[in-house]
Amino acid sequence: MSGPTHIAGLRLVEPELTIYQVRDLRSAWLQAYAEGARGFDLSAVTEIDGAGAQLMASLAAYGKREADPVTFSSASAVVRELLELLGAGALLEPDFEGAGHDA
Repeated sequence: MSGPTHIAGLRLVEPELTIYQVRDLRSAWLQAYAEGARGFDLSAVTEIDGAGAQLMASLAAYGKREADPVTFSSASAVVRELLELLGAGALLEPDFEGAGHDA
């Protein structure tokens, strides 16, 4: 399942999920969630850092609290590599080989 990449003129998934983008993306992702988006396609992400991973974890936790989970799909290699390094592969769809790791 993948969600829209734009909502109300805001881009939901940027090529960079870094500390420089997460402030604006957090608001956009929460707005998208409020408007029904539950899937986020990460195939276009070319750069991610700890702040980007933290944003993903935050939105996933929010969805879990709301009993309406968020999914992150089609993660690019850089996203998979960072999440595997952090032991946070469970943030991705179950087909991710590191999904058994807990954050």
